[in-house]
Amino acid sequence: MKKGSIKKSIKFPIFVVAIVFTVVTVTVMSIGLRTAGYKAVTAVMEDRLYSDINYVENILAEDFVQDEEDTEVQWEVKDGSIYYGSVEIGDGTDEKAYITPFLQLEDKTGTFSYVFIKTDNDEELGYVEATRTQEGYEQGHYLRVAGSTKNPNGDSIVGTYMEKSIADALDENGVYVGEANVDGGIIFCVYQTLCDADGNVVGAIVVGRGIMEVEDIITTSISISSVIILVTIALMIINLLLFLGKWTAFLERVNKYLKHIGTGFIPDKPLEVSGYNEMEELCVSVNTMVDSLKENDILKQKAQQDAMTGAANRAGLAEKSEIFYDECYNEHKTFGVAITDIDGFKEYNDNYGHMMGDECIKKVVEVLQSVTGENVFLARYGGDEFTMLYKGLNRDEIEESTKEIRARLEEYKIIHEYSPVSDHITISQGICVGIPKNDVTYVDFLHHADQALYQAKKGGKNGYRIVSIE
Repeated sequence: MKKGSIKKSIKFPIFVVAIVFTVVTVTVMSIGLRTAGYKAVTAVMEDRLYSDINYVENILAEDFVQDEEDTEVQWEVKDGSIYYGSVEIGDGTDEKAYITPFLQLEDKTGTFSYVFIKTDNDEELGYVEATRTQEGYEQGHYLRVAGSTKNPNGDSIVGTYMEKSIADALDENGVYVGEANVDGGIIFCVYQTLCDADGNVVGAIVVGRGIMEVEDIITTSISISSVIILVTIALMIINLLLFLGKWTAFLERVNKYLKHIGTGFIPDKPLEVSGYNEMEELCVSVNTMVDSLKENDILKQKAQQDAMTGAANRAGLAEKSEIFYDECYNEHKTFGVAITDIDGFKEYNDNYGHMMGDECIKKVVEVLQSVTGENVFLARYGGDEFTMLYKGLNRDEIEESTKEIRARLEEYKIIHEYSPVSDHITISQGICVGIPKNDVTYVDFLHHADQALYQAKKGGKNGYRIVSIE
């Protein structure tokens, strides 16, 4: 037998085995990766959608003024409409549909959402014929009353019923999780029933996100993983053939081809082994990116926080003032700005020292922070001056908060023998309250609050002045 014939008899079976092994391995692992990837991504998406349901309810709760501190906001049906606390969500008509929070959720997170009211009149239910973008379906007894999207023609879909199979699942389990065809796109949805204070089902809420991007992520990950697998298998084959001394130019060309597939180009040069594992490099890159994002988030928080008191600084105030002001403007709510100044603080520093001065500022911040919350924000503007923002509180509520601050500061009894107005630390405050309008800015509120503070100090300090902006 000729030498060339021996080479051919060795190359061919090795080549066939290598190709079959590669195809089978890549196919099996691709299927496994797709299955595992889809389960992992949809599990994360499901958790995120449940969080989006809570987020919708939190937005709605901001419009609900509680009569008592321990009052829990509940869903209920009154006069044919579904309510969340005192907030009317809708009755199935466009006139009463409250869509602002749902649009806010979609703009902020990309999640669409609807609220349904449960109906008892099954006689109105029928069958919805198929359209270009959606299959036909039998209607279920949950009527859409508010939401964040329209149909492909731009028409409101308020007043339409959900699919019967989903309605039946809600009646049986209280929840439905799965894919749905919405406006021609495949959406991953979570449906959840809404109950009143007695536990009766009065409606349902649905949130959903598109899964096409998930498919793209999974496909890209599988492609990258498949390339890495192919390169790894090729290297194993090369090592085996080198060990046997039977490698040929043909396998070198395959090696170059596989190498350039990994980079997305047809190869024309031989593989250059760098000595690093590709998968490890990918993991290191991802971990580096995540660490960088975490560091950026921490730096942002530190950049918006006063180092001595822990309150927000001017940067934090600038960001929160824009958020509070825009929400009050869009929802026609009362906005308030208060500027607080410690009376005779220079004399306190001059006589007790800067270390005692710092401790005094920290105690005043403790008092101011005691009244902060979701709708009240505190920032140290500089030195012994502080700014507070109020969202949705009327003038009487803000004045009550101001009195509470003064009462709590009085309880501290921080000695100040050199104060021009008292033997204890006191504060002066200027407050501006009003509803934002087109010709009024946050700076206008700040300016009027500063003028009110000036009047409070001019009037003898240890007091406050509240002014309204028109």
